[in-house]
Amino acid sequence: VTMMNAAGYDVVTLGNHEFDYGYAQLKENMSKAKFKVVCADVFNEDGTPIFDANYTYTTKSGVKVGFFGMETPETQTKANPALMKGLSFIGGKDLYKVTQEDVDMARSEGNADIVIALGHLGVDKSSEPNCSYNVMQNVKGIDLFIDGHSHTVMTAGPNGEPIQSTGTAFKNIGVITIDNATKKILGNDLIKVADYEKRDETV
Repeated sequence: VTMMNAAGYDVVTLGNHEFDYGYAQLKENMSKAKFKVVCADVFNEDGTPIFDANYTYTTKSGVKVGFFGMETPETQTKANPALMKGLSFIGGKDLYKVTQEDVDMARSEGNADIVIALGHLGVDKSSEPNCSYNVMQNVKGIDLFIDGHSHTVMTAGPNGEPIQSTGTAFKNIGVITIDNATKKILGNDLIKVADYEKRDETV
């Protein structure tokens, strides 16, 4: 979190490893964050999301980008279940329903020009029906899905869906190009971190 604050992150979502030391520790860690945390599909006992489901960010040029976060339901089995009592992770059709609601909310209440999913779902067959491409097939209105979890390096999904994933171990930086005039995504690409010669000394 200290490094991410220094790097200047604006919006993030959660991965399964954020729960490795339990929900209480996660909340304490995130209390130090200077960035927004979004997660639409993990709920407290009272039925409320553990973090805000979505967030609309306005760029310096005035483009409104609606973000919402998606955490893999596999977290329940890939982290210590004893440390997550009281939490519920939704998947399948319920995941699609919640996602569609958040996309619609970003468009209507947030007046978002572009809607981007920040997901930790992955594209491994073993993760179906909760993969990023499953969501893209069942939810309308997502302009781009920034994915994680499966450590995949890709600029498009298995069927050409607008899904991007940078792999693992900070080998790539994902870049999305937005046209300020049309407020549309022009394209997306990956840049190898090894190609950067300069380093930020603080980070």
